Amino acid sequence: DLQGDVFRQRLNSVCWNGKFYAHFIPEDPYPGHIKSDPLIAIGLSNTYSINRGVATPEMAASIIETYREIQEKNKDESLASWFGIYPFIQPNFGGYQAGEYMNGAVLPLVGGELCKAAFQNGYELFALEQLDILEKIIQKNNGRIPGCVNSDGTAQKEAIPDEWGQAAFVSAIIEGLAGVVDKGVQFSKVELSPRWLFAGVDSTSVAIGYGNDGYQVKYSYYFNPKTNRMKIVTNGKFESFTLRVPVPSKSKSVTASINGKRTALTTESINQSRYAVLKDSGSENIIEFTFW
Repeated sequence: DLQGDVFRQRLNSVCWNGKFYAHFIPEDPYPGHIKSDPLIAIGLSNTYSINRGVATPEMAASIIETYREIQEKNKDESLASWFGIYPFIQPNFGGYQAGEYMNGAVLPLVGGELCKAAFQNGYELFALEQLDILEKIIQKNNGRIPGCVNSDGTAQKEAIPDEWGQAAFVSAIIEGLAGVVDKGVQFSKVELSPRWLFAGVDSTSVAIGYGNDGYQVKYSYYFNPKTNRMKIVTNGKFESFTLRVPVPSKSKSVTASINGKRTALTTESINQSRYAVLKDSGSENIIEFTFW
């Protein structure tokens, strides 16, 4: 743990340029043909850095905001902001022109990591935008997710293998939107952060598991926007859980009960969002929230 902490501190002190992680830190002068500055270019590893835990919440927000800025700046030219590097390296990188392959192609693997990071760091609506973009790309490619995508959403001829971004988006949907995070082994400890409120989904059910034991985590979700009440019914095979539910933006307070008994909770804020949090044990529970 100490070695990891030291590595993270070095990474964040050397590679952080004040807004995001620089593409690389040169020890020698740039090659003469490169006309752009890699120190101010944001590379695909930034999204991974959020999800592997090296970025603080403030740094995560800065990286996500950078991608929001890129998306807005390029909204008329590109379907997505999931570039392998941005700005593109001019005039080329390894023979690849701007917008080709790793020199600025739209990469679903970046989109999936960005989507997951946005869900888990208080940018849930931005995360949902990325899922909408993914759907458009899938529709343009006969139900597939290309490895590298042109600005119009079509597949590039030379690319990393198709579906490489699929796992990242599956993770974003499971751990981000459905909010099921394994905190133990085969979900012995589980974190549940159902974010359906942001998607306008009032009723749904989720079943997640791996290994040979079937579904370890199941929950049903209900929200009544008229009464501002939420009910989550859990079952499965987990031993303990932390439940985090988003608080509607206009609500000032929240109360909760587990199996009909009033229970204590806390609230926590992460960047743009606020969550009500409670912890308990056992997999079969009826948890109800009332927002005031």
